Amino acid sequence: MVNVNIERAKYMAEKFNIPYYFSSYEEMFKNIELDAVSVCTPNKFHAEVVIAALNNGCHVLCEKPPATSKADAERMTEAAKKNGKMLTYNLHFRQSEEVQAVKNFIDAGEFGEIYAARVQVLRRRGIPGWGVFTNKEIQGGGPLIDIGVHMLDTALYLKDYPEVDYVSAATYDRIGKRGGLGLMGSWDPAKFTVEDSAFGFIRFKNGASLMLESSFALNIKDRSLMNVNLFGEKAGATVFPPVIYSEK
Repeated sequence: MVNVNIERAKYMAEKFNIPYYFSSYEEMFKNIELDAVSVCTPNKFHAEVVIAALNNGCHVLCEKPPATSKADAERMTEAAKKNGKMLTYNLHFRQSEEVQAVKNFIDAGEFGEIYAARVQVLRRRGIPGWGVFTNKEIQGGGPLIDIGVHMLDTALYLKDYPEVDYVSAATYDRIGKRGGLGLMGSWDPAKFTVEDSAFGFIRFKNGASLMLESSFALNIKDRSLMNVNLFGEKAGATVFPPVIYSEK
């Protein structure tokens, strides 16, 4: 267990019966040998901790997103290859029963070509009032990099990761900059430096497309929405819960 707050590290270690705790990952690697490490730091620090763990002979499970830049993500991948260790990210929805059920239908050819998809991860008033979720320097972004990435990964996984042609997007901070009290506490608008909503369109080189909507705060009816919709030649689907729509 590592936490820059040593008292917090001690508390969590005792609570979960973990024999060792440290205030830095450097100290941890110096004193004990490990098989695997789980990295749950703020996004800005993912790359340095992951690479250190890989260089110390550990497999790594890192929280999403991989990093706050493409360059850091590539350095992490190279470190895993160089050390012959497994590096994976906590994009766990692809392993869910719902996603696997839909994937089985896709693999069986029931959808035909999937030419379009829609991803929605929306909160009406769900700006986190704790942690560093609204700090762009530390987190790298707002709802898209925090919660939207889950459904985006799910859609890309089900579409077998087609190669991207181009991306068009817009972000807003109209509600976050006003401040207020939401379902996850209050936040300081003066320190709100991320987007509160992001909307995008991805065109793939195979001609398919994906529409993306993600928000911490948006004036919508529902408290929250989190889903993927797929549109194919022979069938379509809503993933959560899995429902297939076809002419059969």
